Amino acid sequence: MKYVYSFALVALLCCAGMPVRAEALEAGQPAPSFEVSYDDSKVLRSADLAGSVIVITCESRKTKEINQLFKDALLKAFPADERLRRNIALVPVIDCFAYPWPVKGFCVRGVQDNASTLNLQLYVDMSGKMFQDYGAESDTSTVIIIDRKGFVRYVMPGKIPDGNVGSVVELVRGLAQPR
Repeated sequence: MKYVYSFALVALLCCAGMPVRAEALEAGQPAPSFEVSYDDSKVLRSADLAGSVIVITCESRKTKEINQLFKDALLKAFPADERLRRNIALVPVIDCFAYPWPVKGFCVRGVQDNASTLNLQLYVDMSGKMFQDYGAESDTSTVIIIDRKGFVRYVMPGKIPDGNVGSVVELVRGLAQPR
């Protein structure tokens, strides 16, 4: 019986540190603050991006292709207009929390390698807090768009339908227009 209590206590302590799924975000509500890491020890905070339109993609290694059409369209939409590009912050976040402790280092290393290949900064959520606060899950891709005032303007868990990709890119364009 003593072992049963010990096992139950260990299980409870292990689960206590795990994030609980938050309620899904909705357009119109204030965006939760976030903190993600990159380049091993550097941190990006939502406060660092104040005044920018923030486009967040929450994904895992297995789900990064789900919204590839949207990500490609977004990158192609703004290369010529430097003024718009300066007003947009792309924040692709990879979930490394889902990996067990010994594998987390490999997850971070893989993200860094992919960032070099793509010539794009990728961020990692090591604690699971951002995924929790934003209602994202590691088994799908979630796209979140936050306006310059810090309000959620768009949330799509799962694949953005191909027919809606253009309108979502136009939403970002409209939000990023110089004031």
